[in-house]
Amino acid sequence: MPVKHEEAWSHFYKGGFYKTNHSYKEARCKACVFDEVRRRIDDERNSRGEQWPEDEVCAEVLKDFKPLCGKPQNLYKHLGRCPDNVQAQDLPPTVAQQLVSALANSAQSTGSDIETNATPNFTSQVRWTLKDRKDFDADLCRLLISGNVTWWAVENPFWQYFFKKWIPGSLMPGRNEISGQILDQESARVVAIMKKEVSGCYGTGQIDSWKNRQKMSVIGSMVNVEYHPYILNIYDVSKEPKTAENLLAYVEKEIDYCTQELNIIIVAYCSDSSSESAKMRRLLSQKRPHIATVPCWAHQVCPLTSSRQCRSQTGFVF
Repeated sequence: MPVKHEEAWSHFYKGGFYKTNHSYKEARCKACVFDEVRRRIDDERNSRGEQWPEDEVCAEVLKDFKPLCGKPQNLYKHLGRCPDNVQAQDLPPTVAQQLVSALANSAQSTGSDIETNATPNFTSQVRWTLKDRKDFDADLCRLLISGNVTWWAVENPFWQYFFKKWIPGSLMPGRNEISGQILDQESARVVAIMKKEVSGCYGTGQIDSWKNRQKMSVIGSMVNVEYHPYILNIYDVSKEPKTAENLLAYVEKEIDYCTQELNIIIVAYCSDSSSESAKMRRLLSQKRPHIATVPCWAHQVCPLTSSRQCRSQTGFVF
């Protein structure tokens, strides 16, 4: 006697026919849809401070959500692997039996709508909460930055396959998402920690300019507070004139950021001894005489060291 599949379908939203297949309907996991709805509502609240009606969000998610082909094998296989759904032991006996059978035969399946990559048989599936996924996204962002890995790596097919196989339940964010919203959230978290550490302390600002690997002219700043350096902001100035006045504008912007946003008491500012930097320090002393302006000692030592090496080898200073 054939086993009915209504119990499995109770965990899915049923849509129209799947693509050109007129035998099976579209299936969307209710738990996955619900989790995506909650994620979008939380994102909207965090970004705009507004509450997005759940019925509108659910309609948008159902429209954007990629459906499964409603073959019984696909339904049971998804229920067994879905971290947000019920586990096999929580299902009715008939569904659990079909689930075990589908998973056992999944590697032999040749249907185009069924995944054939074998997944490790973990003894217990991890149920990912919204907080778990946010922590995963944040740690993944730190991993890419610390390893100097480009953002597009998260969209590499084998990268996605590796995480799907060895970290069941993990949803890989796209490169635009991880370099946008996720990176902004991580940056805000780091800045909040920095504010607690430097608030009310004395600091020395530093600024320098260079060209990166893309040959872009950039200006970077940092602040030294109680013998601890903190990186601040980096600006692309490729299209701007390299003048002391423009450099002074960025320095004052960084000083205002330190004093107003980070609550640091800036007592000195340091730069190299290029012509525009030297003039910038002179202009800064005139506008803000309470701030001491000093040349960078490292930029002074390097030429002296190079000159001494040349003299020791040739007897002349070049």
